[in-house]
Amino acid sequence: MSKSIFKHSNVKVNLLTLSFPGELEAEFLSEYYLKSINHTRLATLVAIFFYSLFGFLDAWLVPLEKENLWFIRYALFLPFALIILLFSFTKYFEKWVQPSNAAVILGAGLGIIGMILIAPPPAVYSYYAGLILVFIFGYTFFKLRFIWATLAGWMIVAAYEIAAIFLVHTPITILINNNFFFLTGNILGMFACYSIEFYSRKDFIQARELEFERRKVNIANIELENRVAERTFQLMASNRELTQEIAERKRKEEALRMNEEKYRSILENMEEGYFEVNLAGYLTFFNQSTCQILGYSRQELLGMKYSHFAKKDSAVKMARIFNQVYRSGVPAKVTDYVVFRKDGNTRILGLSTSAIRDAEGELVGFRGIARDDTDRKLAEDKIRRMNEELEQQVAERTEQLNTVIIELKALLDTVRKTQNQLVEAEKMAALGSLVAGVAHEINTPVGVAITAASLLAEKTQTFNERYQSGDMKRSDLEAYVKTANDSTTYVLSNIMRAADLIRNFKQVAVDQSSEERRTFRIKDYFQKVLLSLQPKLKRTEHQVRIDCREELEINSYPGSFSQIITNLVMNSLIHGFENIDSGLIVFDISRNNGTLYIRYSDNGAGMDESTVKNIFDPFYTTKRGQGGSGLGLHIVYNIVTQTLGGQIHCDSKRSEGTVFNITIPVDKEKQDDRPAS
Repeated sequence: MSKSIFKHSNVKVNLLTLSFPGELEAEFLSEYYLKSINHTRLATLVAIFFYSLFGFLDAWLVPLEKENLWFIRYALFLPFALIILLFSFTKYFEKWVQPSNAAVILGAGLGIIGMILIAPPPAVYSYYAGLILVFIFGYTFFKLRFIWATLAGWMIVAAYEIAAIFLVHTPITILINNNFFFLTGNILGMFACYSIEFYSRKDFIQARELEFERRKVNIANIELENRVAERTFQLMASNRELTQEIAERKRKEEALRMNEEKYRSILENMEEGYFEVNLAGYLTFFNQSTCQILGYSRQELLGMKYSHFAKKDSAVKMARIFNQVYRSGVPAKVTDYVVFRKDGNTRILGLSTSAIRDAEGELVGFRGIARDDTDRKLAEDKIRRMNEELEQQVAERTEQLNTVIIELKALLDTVRKTQNQLVEAEKMAALGSLVAGVAHEINTPVGVAITAASLLAEKTQTFNERYQSGDMKRSDLEAYVKTANDSTTYVLSNIMRAADLIRNFKQVAVDQSSEERRTFRIKDYFQKVLLSLQPKLKRTEHQVRIDCREELEINSYPGSFSQIITNLVMNSLIHGFENIDSGLIVFDISRNNGTLYIRYSDNGAGMDESTVKNIFDPFYTTKRGQGGSGLGLHIVYNIVTQTLGGQIHCDSKRSEGTVFNITIPVDKEKQDDRPAS
């Protein structure tokens, strides 16, 4: 379980206990003890102080039991903590420092748990907060190692759970609430304690490495001093040779000076600008042609950065070229380098640049030659503009010839997009109607729950006032308990009813807006969808029946089935049962091998042959001008034939009702990929 976790060291530690191997662990514990002993004593004193100080809360919260609580605080914990504190001043404490400090934390936690067992409700529910303070002290302030702090913390957790569940019988809501903060505080404390010890051990390793490096430096210094002495002797011998070379160097320097003057004369008489810049981009040398190109004097231009007179994008381009030359050492060229003269006029230059190296071969700057290409560039731009104008004229003529075709294509695309938007709008309208209906259904149980809760709040306030005034009677208590039982029964039953509605609605709504495939039971899912349509159905006397085996299960796209059910039922309600008070809708569902058969029928008004022929066409409706969009059955047709890869057929006659026969392949091996819709 060991693993190296220090970046600059090969030391391996145990990830659980954070222990070093061998003698290194003993060295760390000894150093850790010396660094933390004073802090540990201070932490013990602080714990004694606050544990004693909180005795006034006992007198305030539970005055009748304060003597028992004080016995725990002052007769048990305080002497025990003082003994540990005195023990810390002995030579034996170093060996027992971790278990001793863990015992203090454990004693404090068990003491508070003992107070929880003694204190009566509701004051007992306030004492669990003291356990969180114990965790803060144990995991961070007491300098406990992670393994000991964790052991003490979880022993306190176990003791609290036993006391809260089996001895005090804490109400479940309060127990859950307390456990949330209690366990969260314990886990966060573990992370904090683990991090503190981890970085303490990391600092210990780094300190050892620094000491090792310091020793290496001392050895290196001694070796360096020896080498310096040896080198000094060698330099004294070399000094005599250098004296002889000085005269020869002066002669060569004079010859070099004469050569520099010759080359400088050549540079000054060049028509092109010559310049040199350092690595930071500041001009260190240039000829007179450079001054004439830029319009600055020598004094103004010397030390000026090239980006000062260059256009912003040209300066960026030049910086990139300098960087390229710096990396590769290969000369480079720059075209269309735009600069601003001192008088504000713009010039376009062509540059070539190369690296400057010192005698040791180190790069110290860049040199280059600049040519003024402004006139040539202007001529090229004029020719380019003429060509562009000619191309523009040709393009305009061509565009005129293609205008009619483009307009027709755009009109066709608009018609297609409008049709798709209307289909999607119809789907979202169905979902919106679903939301509005279910919201109305939820309001009833929620309203009952609010009324019951309000009554309970009112009775609780009256009960509390009588309790505070001392006028409480047994009959008052019995009446309050009865009211509380009745109110909670009403609240819970109606909230559970609302929760069932929301759960069904959520599943149906998520399925309608999702394209995910999953396994579901047909009859159960159809019932959930019909439940979401209940606001539409309950205002009528129409009946809906589902003939299907309970265990029939398929792997498909439930959202698609939800759209099919919703549109078929709404089609019957709006068209089939017009002027009919009591109708019947039947879903007859079965499966044979890899095919699902759905027969949807209603005993409504039926349709004539012409309507049946066009029933699945987009925008076909017999309710034009009365809110009908003509998209409902078109959506059903697309879902069945494209999304689910099936078939749908409609049979209907006037006054004989309507039947939709749907077949859908549901064989899992054949349905791995969803058909393109």
